[in-house]
Amino acid sequence: MGVTLTRLILLLSYLSAAGATYADKLAIPGIVGEDDRVILDSWDHPWSAIGRLNFTTGGFCTATVVGPRRVLTAAHCLWNRRTARWYPPCALHFLAGYRRGDYKVHALVSHIQIAPGYQGNASRPELDWAILTLDRDVSDSTGVIPFAEQALQRKDRLLQAGYSRDRRHLLTTDRSCQVASMATAGNLLLHDCDATFGDSGSPLLVTDENGDYRTAAVHIAMRVRKGKTLGVGVSSAAARTWVETHPVTQPLGGVKACEISPDRYPVAMASTLP
Repeated sequence: MGVTLTRLILLLSYLSAAGATYADKLAIPGIVGEDDRVILDSWDHPWSAIGRLNFTTGGFCTATVVGPRRVLTAAHCLWNRRTARWYPPCALHFLAGYRRGDYKVHALVSHIQIAPGYQGNASRPELDWAILTLDRDVSDSTGVIPFAEQALQRKDRLLQAGYSRDRRHLLTTDRSCQVASMATAGNLLLHDCDATFGDSGSPLLVTDENGDYRTAAVHIAMRVRKGKTLGVGVSSAAARTWVETHPVTQPLGGVKACEISPDRYPVAMASTLP
């Protein structure tokens, strides 16, 4: 009886240690401590303005409707690392309100504007934003989360919402986060929102005096600082200025499927570069 009990205790100890090791292996980059993400109903406003940006070659990022036919995302999402070239617009599909294979609106992309000066590498992260012009206006169906007008400050409360790689078919949000610090003349920020791969391009939201959500920044990466993982965001101020000074000129519709594989497009055809 004593031998059996001893073996049972040893077995339970082994399983406990193995479980801890397995859990450690499953740790998700960007999720520190308790996972604060909660699932949203992606068809409800304002969450329906957030969608998955899918690539015909596989993979996805998150993007947000910020105005009629205009969507904000991270520029690095549009860089094909396998070929060191920009994806062409025909390789992109925007699915607003995406949820478990269903979506509220699907739109194609007719034009890509990369932040002027961004070259597809991580040398200037403060420029890691892009504006996509859709082939049609979806804002009547999705709603809009317009740009914030006030600059972010340290300790400002944030809400992040995106499609994480580990929950790729559901929109999740972290409502309990804030700006940790600002850098690069206020164009770059660190935040403590739970965000991981797939969340690139997701909006960092604030509320205005009426309690409405506004897009203040876009999440672009994760960074370890003093042993703690923090998210990296880019202020939306420059993107807002570009949108305000560049009205939509592309005609409605007319977007065709890529005639050749997006991986084979030459650099000049891949995007409208600054």
